[in-house]
Amino acid sequence: QATEGLAALQGANLAARPGDPGRIYAVDGDSDNYVSDNAGFSWRQLEVEGGDSIAVSPADPDLIYLGGGGVPPDLYTSPDNGDSWTRTFLPFPRNGNVMAVAVHPVTPSIVYAGGIDTEAETVDSRFVGFVFRSDDHGETWSELSISQQISQVRAVVINPVTPTTLYAAGSAGSFEWVPDGAPGLGVFRSDDGGLSWSPVVTGLGHVQVPALAIKPDDPQILLAAVWNAEGKPATVYRSTDGGDSWMPTTLQARWGHWGGDLVFDPLAPNIVYAGTEEGLWRSVDAGETWERAAGSLGQIGIRGVTAASGIQRTILYVSIVGELNTAAVRADVWVEEEPLLSGVYQYTVLHLPLTETVYIPLIMKER
Repeated sequence: QATEGLAALQGANLAARPGDPGRIYAVDGDSDNYVSDNAGFSWRQLEVEGGDSIAVSPADPDLIYLGGGGVPPDLYTSPDNGDSWTRTFLPFPRNGNVMAVAVHPVTPSIVYAGGIDTEAETVDSRFVGFVFRSDDHGETWSELSISQQISQVRAVVINPVTPTTLYAAGSAGSFEWVPDGAPGLGVFRSDDGGLSWSPVVTGLGHVQVPALAIKPDDPQILLAAVWNAEGKPATVYRSTDGGDSWMPTTLQARWGHWGGDLVFDPLAPNIVYAGTEEGLWRSVDAGETWERAAGSLGQIGIRGVTAASGIQRTILYVSIVGELNTAAVRADVWVEEEPLLSGVYQYTVLHLPLTETVYIPLIMKER
C-alpha cells in the first residue's frame, strides 16, 4: 500500500497536472483535499477544505480551480500549484454545489463552473442546474442562459481547437429515479462561448448524462455517459459530428448508475477509459467498442478517473473509496501487484515508439 500522508477519502474526484503525470490532486467534498508529487506514493494535505470538483489549466499547469458549495456556492483559485488559495463566490442567491469546472485551453483566465441548485426541484424531481463563466480567473462571474434550463450539470467540456464551442451535460440528483425525456436532461452545446445554447440529443434523447469527454486530436468525436435510471444498463454514446447525432457503443454496464468519468489518453487519444459503478472499462478505438478491465478493478465501483502524460508514458489514476494501492500495466496487460482494496489506483501505460527495434539473440544448436 502507498498511503503515506493520505487519509481515507470517500471516493475522490481527481485531477492530474498536464505534462507532469506524477502530480495528482484528490478532492472530496466530505473530507480534506490532497496532492501527491510522486504519482501517489506519498501525499500532503492542501490548505483548503471542501471541494466537489477540480480542474487544472491546460495552458498554465500551475493554475488550479476548485469548485465548492454553500450559499452562495464558492470557488477557490490557486496560481501556484495549490500552495495558496483565493476564495470567490458565484453570484447565486441559493444553496448550490459546483460539480464541474472547465478551463479554456489557451486562455487560462477563462473558466466555466457548472453545478446544481440544491434548493430548486422541478415537478419531475430533477434538480435544476446552473453554468457560470469568468473571464478574470474567477474574480467575477456571469450566469449563462443555460442556467435553470438544464438539470444538474455534472460535466462541462471545451473544444480544444475551437474553444468558443463547449458542451454541458444535464443529469439528475444522485440515485434519483428520473424518467427519460425531461427537457433539462442530455447534452447541450454552445457555439459562442456560452452566450446561447441548444440541446444536441439526436439519437441520444433527453437522458441523464453524468460524464462527457471530447477527443483531444479530433474534437468532432465526443463520448457521453448515459445513466439510465429506468432499470436499463448504463452505457456510452458516441458522436462523430460534434454532437449533431449520437450512436450507442458496446459498453453495457448492468447497473443503471454511472460512477466515474470518461478520459482519453493524452498521448494515445484512441485509448479511452470509462468508470462505472461496476468497474473500469477501456476502448482502443476512440470509444466505439469497449472491454472491461481485467481483474478486480473491472468489477468494482469507480468514482474518479484522470490521466496525464510525460515522455512515452501515461499515468492513469482511478479512485474508489478509502486508501491507496498501486499497480502497473505494460503492453496492454493489466497486472495487479497487490490485493485490491478500495481507494486510489495508479497505472503507468508505456507508449513505445513504433520505430523502436527490439533485438532477439540468435541461438544456434550444433548438430
